[in-house]
Amino acid sequence: MRHCLILSIVALIMLATAPAALAQPQGACRPEMLRGVYCVTCTGFTPLKNITGIPTDTVLVPFLGIGRAVLERDGTGKMKGHFTIAGTSFPVEIDEKYTVNQDCTGTKTYTLKALGLQFPGTASVVYMPFGLEFNIVLLVPGDVVSCQYRKMAMTD
Repeated sequence: MRHCLILSIVALIMLATAPAALAQPQGACRPEMLRGVYCVTCTGFTPLKNITGIPTDTVLVPFLGIGRAVLERDGTGKMKGHFTIAGTSFPVEIDEKYTVNQDCTGTKTYTLKALGLQFPGTASVVYMPFGLEFNIVLLVPGDVVSCQYRKMAMTD
């Protein structure tokens, strides 16, 4: 009986303090936190026209991407990596610019350079506190792509 009472008290304390533990620390999300080197992985689907160049090729095909991004304190950065669309792989470079809101949301604007072409785009971002990880979803019509950024190291 005594053990049940002790366990009940411990459970009550844990439930009462859970919301405070889940709250974002004050100042945990700001542009300076992005500074660092990130491993980037992307998955989803994209229209076939991104490979064929034919505007009517709107069938969605598998998309995978992997890269290394270096981000600066001001929210700018560059990513180099490889994308695979419908089994066709090619190198990419991306110039990136991030915004960070106090609620740990934000935006990404970018220019993707691949196959001698340039593709501008935007994405919605949700940051983990202190910039250790963040996730994006592309806001490009026709694309269904999300990416995860995980910090590998800090930069000077």
